[in-house]
Amino acid sequence: MSYDNTLKLIVRFAEDNNLEPVFISEKNFSNIFSLLNQGHGDVIAANQTILDSRKENVNFTLPVDYSIKQLVVAQSNQQINSIKDLNDLKIGVRENTSFWETINSIKEELQSNKEESMQDFDIIKLDGNLSSDDKFNQVVTGKVDAVIEDSNRLMLFKEYRDDIKPVLDLTKERPIAWAVRKNNPELLKQLNQYIKTEKLVRHLPETRQGDLDSIKKTSSVKTHHA
Repeated sequence: MSYDNTLKLIVRFAEDNNLEPVFISEKNFSNIFSLLNQGHGDVIAANQTILDSRKENVNFTLPVDYSIKQLVVAQSNQQINSIKDLNDLKIGVRENTSFWETINSIKEELQSNKEESMQDFDIIKLDGNLSSDDKFNQVVTGKVDAVIEDSNRLMLFKEYRDDIKPVLDLTKERPIAWAVRKNNPELLKQLNQYIKTEKLVRHLPETRQGDLDSIKKTSSVKTHHA
């Protein structure tokens, strides 16, 4: 499911409940949860991976999609085939994202490995205001060796970019959901009922269609990974 389709679903939910949707753009992903809890919005409808660390601050709806965290490199890169190939690489990640949590967990696991042949990699903190396309450009221009992206979003970018590719799955498939404030249980109940009605709770097929023009226009403002 594309981010554009997610927005359409939120709009439909609002219309079904006689509400007027107001979209709030935030470039810096690390700010969105605090903005939600401060009352600047009611629902985070971005590509949010359900994490235990996030459940402490917000409530998640039933899953609306599923994704795998994938390592993304330049199309010309032929060197990465396994976790061990990450040695000495510079991996660019935005802080306070599910990508940040994923790569740091892998780093800690490698550092605890007793094999002498196991080395390390560098995590390069990317600007939180970078769009996904800007992030991929960091790879293509050689500023970093790799970045991380959700598989459900990456397939959309791959439809108009031939200079990047996924080379390694870093996680198993995980659920994606919307987030609401903990003090708004009624909205959570309504959203979950809507998701059930739309049959989004089922495991979605691998083939998803997205609006390329929309994702190109919104990638720098409204599309944020988790």
